Amino acid sequence: MKKFVIIMLTILTCALVIAACGNGKMEQTDDATGNNTAGVVTENATEQIKPSEFIGMEKAREIALKRANLEENGVIFEKNELENDDGIWKYDFEFKFNNIEYDVEIKADTGEVIAYETDVND
Repeated sequence: MKKFVIIMLTILTCALVIAACGNGKMEQTDDATGNNTAGVVTENATEQIKPSEFIGMEKAREIALKRANLEENGVIFEKNELENDDGIWKYDFEFKFNNIEYDVEIKADTGEVIAYETDVND
């Protein structure tokens, strides 16, 4: 019985540690109007970010495509993610068109492009 209690306490402790070490990432869904419908909690879980402060996944996607001088037709999106990177909420997109891979990061509250990279695949 003693071993069982020790094993259960160890499992519970591990679960709590894993839960406390979240990385602030989440998938975001938008409603038909383009508004963010996901609740977002910061890493320390004490500050609630209002979803209405974000531009929305669809608008961010449009900005990413515009930065790449592309239209959505023929583009293959591999990553659409809302994440918290060192206290900055951003949309992170990775997509391909022809033999070019694009990586675009957009600030979630302003729509500012904060990173843009391309890589040509042969």
